[in-house]
Amino acid sequence: MSPDPELSRDLDFHTALEIMRLGHAVARAAWEAAGNSLPIGLVFIPGRRIKASFEPMARHLGRDAEFTVHDHIDALFEGEDSYPEVVVGWTLSQDDLLANDWFMVP
Repeated sequence: MSPDPELSRDLDFHTALEIMRLGHAVARAAWEAAGNSLPIGLVFIPGRRIKASFEPMARHLGRDAEFTVHDHIDALFEGEDSYPEVVVGWTLSQDDLLANDWFMVP
């Protein structure tokens, strides 16, 4: 089930998290006004087992060793040269958690 974008504004964080769990990005209205120092969206990354095929994990765990990545929320930013930037494991502030201006990013 996909949330209705028309109804996906002015949400609390609980609802925004449920929307992220469905695979959609969310953001805050307050962030839109603040410029590019804040994320353009947050995404929920479900935990899973992956192989250490990249450095430095391959060096520390052994190439192709499996390890668990836990559920987390990543932040998406507009990057330079049209390449997006991602901050893995974004920490939300209390203001973010208590806000009612979350929306689904189209």
